[in-house]
Amino acid sequence: MLSSLAPSVRIAFSKQEWDSIEISLRNLSPHAVVAYVVSEASGPCDRTESVRQSTAAHPAIAAGASVTVSPGGNGPISVRAALFDDGSWEGDPIAIAPLRAGMAAMAALRRQINEAAARILSDPTLDDNTRIGRLRTAIDAVPEKPAPAIIRKALAGLPVPRLSDTQQKILESNLHNLKWSEAAGLNQFTPGRDLTLAQFWEITHAARSLTR
Repeated sequence: MLSSLAPSVRIAFSKQEWDSIEISLRNLSPHAVVAYVVSEASGPCDRTESVRQSTAAHPAIAAGASVTVSPGGNGPISVRAALFDDGSWEGDPIAIAPLRAGMAAMAALRRQINEAAARILSDPTLDDNTRIGRLRTAIDAVPEKPAPAIIRKALAGLPVPRLSDTQQKILESNLHNLKWSEAAGLNQFTPGRDLTLAQFWEITHAARSLTR
């Protein structure tokens, strides 16, 4: 059984075989889908959710486009929520809340890291070895708990006053993982090679933005 709480996202079987099933999600909206939640029931009280997040530049489902997902079982499957690139949304507001909060918090964290990187990389008194150390320190110093104002703004207009404790923990875990990824990426840079650290940072972050 297939259903969608987001009217602009049509769900249908694209493949049905004895050993595999594929589901097609088609975006009927003129706006791109930047995040969505697909819910699959595996029992009367059991449910698993698949969350896909992206950016407006590289959306999860472009306007008029389709994507294919593979469910993990044979239970009822539903598109629980969809968030569009103009800020509008469809579906369950309880599912939309962590999507909006998560994207806002991630954007704020990336902005803080990029601002710190810009200051450090433009300091002519530092060499690249020192810059790497300063960057690691700056990344580590960025809080993993988003500012309450960011969450309040993200939830504005939703009938959801706050994130649940579980949603908050998941959000903070995602921010921690993003910080870890940024710090780990510096391991790929070797001072004294062909690129300066500033050039390396620009190239790697331009490449990463294509996958976000």
